[in-house]
Amino acid sequence: PGIDRLGFASCKVVAKTGATTGTPTSFTVAVRLQHSDTIGSGYVDFTPSVPNPGGTGAITPLAAANAIRDRSIDLKTARRFIRAVATPTFVGGTTPTVQADVSVILGGADVLPIADQ
Repeated sequence: PGIDRLGFASCKVVAKTGATTGTPTSFTVAVRLQHSDTIGSGYVDFTPSVPNPGGTGAITPLAAANAIRDRSIDLKTARRFIRAVATPTFVGGTTPTVQADVSVILGGADVLPIADQ
């Protein structure tokens, strides 16, 4: 799956973690934005032409339970479809897991909604 960003020039990626199970010694959740010309396939990591600190479409990895991070990303050079990918990595534990959630909020719309009257 993916998000059709046609008509939007930017986005905010928000990632958060919840509780862990399996008592890992430590963990990280890496989050990155990917883009593609076709919805559902061909996704590659996105690097904005107007770099954010670090110059990528990634968020600084989350390394604690109940943490939240966000990043605004310029999409002017992105392909039409985008998606956020979260990848957890664990050290130790017995079959560890972590609750994680990623949201993508589109911004910079070409056409604004009609105001209520």
